[in-house]
Amino acid sequence: ESGLFDLLVDMTDIPVIAQDRVESAAALMQWFVASGMRRGAMAVATMTQEMQLKRVSDRHEKFQYFRSLDEATHWLDTPSEAQ
Repeated sequence: ESGLFDLLVDMTDIPVIAQDRVESAAALMQWFVASGMRRGAMAVATMTQEMQLKRVSDRHEKFQYFRSLDEATHWLDTPSEAQ
């Protein structure tokens, strides 16, 4: 799979993204994809947070969501062909 980098984001200490930060999150996610992100592993604390991020990313297929940093890291350590 083409791409320049993988991304790991740990948001497990933030239960909900503040509304005033949602637009910033959307812009960052778009920038990551446009800048060559191959895969983005998002470790989130809650389903609410996951739903917020899915909404602002337009459910982009390059992002996957996990409930722990270990799960997210494991996913990135697995070759993309095996996923």
